[in-house]
Parts: sequence; C-alpha cells; structure tokens
Amino acid sequence: MPSLIEDSICLFALHSSRAFGERVAQHLGITLGAHEERNFEDGEHKSRPLEEVRGRDVFVIHSLYGDPNESGNDKLCRLLFFIGALKDAAAARVTAVVPYLAYARKDQKTKPRDPVVTRYVAAMFEAVGADAVVTLDVHNLSAYQNAFRCRTEHLEARPLFVRH
Repeated sequence: MPSLIEDSICLFALHSSRAFGERVAQHLGITLGAHEERNFEDGEHKSRPLEEVRGRDVFVIHSLYGDPNESGNDKLCRLLFFIGALKDAAAARVTAVVPYLAYARKDQKTKPRDPVVTRYVAAMFEAVGADAVVTLDVHNLSAYQNAFRCRTEHLEARPLFVRH
C-alpha cells in the first residue's frame, strides 16, 4: 500500500545514482519510480518513466560528475532528456536533485571572451521544463542562484560532517 508521500510525489534515480536514490527512498519510506534508460550504438540515450506521473510532483536524483563509465556531459544529457520526458508526460512539477552539478565552477569570466557555462547549463534545465534544481555545496552560491531563473535550493554538507 503506497504511503501518503508516495501518493503525492514520485522519486526517480537514474542508473548511475541509483544506490544513493535507493537510500533516499528508504529514508522517506517510498519506492523509487520505475523508468527505462537505453543506450544506442551511436552513443545516443533514451530515458522515460514507466509509471504515471500526470499531475504529480516528481523528483529526479542524478549526480553529474564524470567517471570512467560516463562523462559529466552524458549524465547531463540523460538528466535533461528524462526531465523533458517527465514534463511531456504531464508531471505537475519536476525537481532535479543534483548532488554534484557539472560546470558549476565556470560561473564567471576570468579572461576576455570566456564563456559563463553555469548560465548555459541553467538555460538547458529551464528549456526542458525543470521547475527547481537542488544541489550540494556549489562553488559560488550567488552565481549559482543568479544563473537560474527557476527555483534553486542549495544544501551544505558541512553541518552533516560536523555532527559526526
């Protein structure tokens, strides 16, 4: 029987963040939402929810650090495409929970003609319909908040470590 939380929200964790997502779901007393992720021979990705999200608040956990299996760019594309699929499936609101936000350190011009990549990443989240982005320990809080037009939440890990 679904919990009250499960009736109102859906929680997904893309494959490379699944272990963390399972711990979050367990802490909340809910199950992770079923979804599909596929890789194609040409390097393209497909992802979609396998359960109804219409009218629900949806949270997607996916960290965007590069590792030997997948670059930060691939992880960013996977997350963006999944958010777009959720919005296309009529999710009421989609919140990206991104413990590590790729390109967050490139938040200002340090040389002439330098790109401010944090702004471009923010624009991509907004283009696919993200309603909010939650991240952990960003490099420059004010630049992060100013880059996004959608709601942002910043969490600090330091208080967690201080207690332990």
